[in-house]
Amino acid sequence: MQKLVTAQQAAALIRDGDVVSVSSSSGLGCPDLVLSAIGERFDNDGHPRALTTLHPIAAGDMYGIKGIDHIAKPRIAAGPRDEEWERAMAPLAGQPNVFCKLSGMVTEAHWADWTPEDLQPYVARSLDWFGPERCMFGSDWPVCLLASDYSRVLKTMRSIVGEDGDVFGATAARVYRLA
Repeated sequence: MQKLVTAQQAAALIRDGDVVSVSSSSGLGCPDLVLSAIGERFDNDGHPRALTTLHPIAAGDMYGIKGIDHIAKPRIAAGPRDEEWERAMAPLAGQPNVFCKLSGMVTEAHWADWTPEDLQPYVARSLDWFGPERCMFGSDWPVCLLASDYSRVLKTMRSIVGEDGDVFGATAARVYRLA
């Protein structure tokens, strides 16, 4: 007997530390709804965490560009270092077609009392690994509203990064082929 499950039911089956393989051909047939459900589940309850994902043939991407959204959700509330996050992120920097979106951090910090200093080590490591030419700002609006208003997120990122033209526009223009 064949059983179909919803994207949310499939995402609920994935445990912390699992290996998830996504197979498609140049973005065609990519299980976008399942991937989205996994992300929504993580955003809602912090799990599944520490996944190993395999994306043969550039799943979900017609141009061979890979992206790390929300700087891969480090555990900022736990302190200035997340060694598990570092072990996962550092090797990706060696891949020239991998870009990092500096977003989603305020909801990984303590919502009520986070400071720019909480985010700074994670932004700095990402910039060191990828360089500003492969990093882009993202507000994570409206989700950021759980912990901050948009203007504070933007002001915080500018205080950490400065007015870097790559981070605040040029990288996104290149990645999304707007320039």
